[in-house]
Amino acid sequence: MNIISNYPSNDNNENKGWKYYLPLSVMMVLMFIGMVVLAYLVCSLPDYFIEDTEVIGEPLQHVQEFVVPQAEAQEEAPEPVVHLTDDDIIAQVVMHEAGNQEMIGKVAVAMTILNRCDYFDLTVEQVVNTEGAYAYPYTGVITHDCYRAIEIARANRDLFPADFMYFNADGYHGFGQEYIQIQDHYFSTQETKTIKDIASGK
Repeated sequence: MNIISNYPSNDNNENKGWKYYLPLSVMMVLMFIGMVVLAYLVCSLPDYFIEDTEVIGEPLQHVQEFVVPQAEAQEEAPEPVVHLTDDDIIAQVVMHEAGNQEMIGKVAVAMTILNRCDYFDLTVEQVVNTEGAYAYPYTGVITHDCYRAIEIARANRDLFPADFMYFNADGYHGFGQEYIQIQDHYFSTQETKTIKDIASGK
């Protein structure tokens, strides 16, 4: 007699109804939905970060477009114009021509400029910019005694002839009248007699 064959089996799935499989089916459906949602989120993360980067990048681009042209304009801006006075211009010539000489040499150079302005009715700038007339401009440091020489020359215009206007470092010019040597320069006048002529009574 087979005792086992007569014993009812609890593992007989055919006797289990739909209620037995319902919780398992629901769980599997929920797991599938969860996996779908998770996959969607994972795929959406790169787009989310890229979108944020673009949002942040747009203001930065506008800032760069605003700042860079200003920086370029600042670098290309011209230097401010410096308006020189007549004394500034004369002092440059005096420093260039007689910066290594004593005060009398500086005064004599300044006097030639003042005399040329009056004699030819020209401005200081026109006189010093005459081709071959003076060494101008001077870009180094100008000492105070150059300005002092201009003051002395203006206060003592009567010490030199009105046509005391030319000088040269290598001897007298080939034109005009030889007048006087003052330190390293040989000065000439336009028309007047030389000191030698005056001394000799000519």
